[in-house]
Amino acid sequence: MSKLTIIVVIAIALYPIQSLAQSRYKQGYYIDDSGVRHEGWIRDTDWRKVPVSFRFKTSTAGDASAIRLDGIQEFSIGGQVFSEYTVDIDQSKDNLQWLSEGKEPQFERKEVFLKQLVKGDVSLLSCYDNDRVHFFYEKEGEIKELIWKRYAPTTNSIRENKTFQTQLITEINCQNYSFDKVQSLKYREEDLVPYFNNHNECAAGYSIADQAREESLIEDSTLPLADRNLPDQEPPSEGKKKDFNFGLKLALLGNSFDNSITEKVNQTDLRFGLGFEFFLPYVNNTISILIEPSFKAFDYNEETDRNIFDLKYNSLEVPFGVRYSLPLSQQFRLFVNGFYVFSHSLNSEYNVTFINDDLSRFRRTFGVASSSGNVSYGLGIEYKKIAFEVRNSSKRSFLDQGLGEYQYLAYIIQYSF
Repeated sequence: MSKLTIIVVIAIALYPIQSLAQSRYKQGYYIDDSGVRHEGWIRDTDWRKVPVSFRFKTSTAGDASAIRLDGIQEFSIGGQVFSEYTVDIDQSKDNLQWLSEGKEPQFERKEVFLKQLVKGDVSLLSCYDNDRVHFFYEKEGEIKELIWKRYAPTTNSIRENKTFQTQLITEINCQNYSFDKVQSLKYREEDLVPYFNNHNECAAGYSIADQAREESLIEDSTLPLADRNLPDQEPPSEGKKKDFNFGLKLALLGNSFDNSITEKVNQTDLRFGLGFEFFLPYVNNTISILIEPSFKAFDYNEETDRNIFDLKYNSLEVPFGVRYSLPLSQQFRLFVNGFYVFSHSLNSEYNVTFINDDLSRFRRTFGVASSSGNVSYGLGIEYKKIAFEVRNSSKRSFLDQGLGEYQYLAYIIQYSF
């Protein structure tokens, strides 16, 4: 398959996914600087880092317009609320090459949009700034950053300023936790959200989940009782985003060996392998890195009037790739992959016995390429723990001196744990 054909096929596969991604809007609102609230639909994107603008439609069938954040004071999408605040935020670098020698934060007064994580007696907020996440707490109308930073007092040591643990003990500790207990908390959302929720419950406050349930009850008060979101029902949750996925793969391969010695050889076989997927914290975890080691064993024997062919091809393959996923629901996702495949042959050989007119025979062994590589690409769908994919590959050398090339078309099923 030519490079041009590969590019065309990938472009055709990506087009419908890109089109669907562009139409992925969620219900939300924004409040402009004059205090007017605008209800509508906001295009879902990577909300880890707040963009300078977003796409907004007043209805699902309406035209989208760009709304700049410098003209609004708050917006919400899918239950996530972002509000504009003027805060002192640490500007210390977290890149290992640029760590400061001192442990003290380097505050700068800035206008930022903070995401509401917990709302109550003491609220927890966050933002992504200067290449790392920052957490803030709002208490009695005052907003302060929870302080954490890495620093390098010497060239051979890296330390952490964990002042946020002291802040939790002294400022947000209705439960009277000991310092030993708070010391186990890390500077991350998974640890801080439960801590703030527990504090607010102790202080007769409420979390965002409680507030959402109360607001849902008010909004649904005109519905029949059976249709209401009652207090004892859990509100819908998108769940925690995955960081890693592991699965077992079974592939049905259509192998094609094209060489200058025999006619083209086509044969089908099964292959087992492993799949490792590492989700990147960008674009709502829709981009991931793939590693899929597998072992391939292929045997081919043929005898004609003039020749006897004996091919034994064993290879260890390690594809490294990138996947773009399009979630269609909490259980379905479409995806497209691109790989570079490293292949190393193991105990492989290709023997040809030539039969002369006098029936004498001459056997020749052709060298099998010890290492080679090629690209592959695929399109698939995943439902819960089961994924199905169709994948094609470009040609790669399997005989020395360019005497033979190999490629495949695979139908792959994966079960993830």
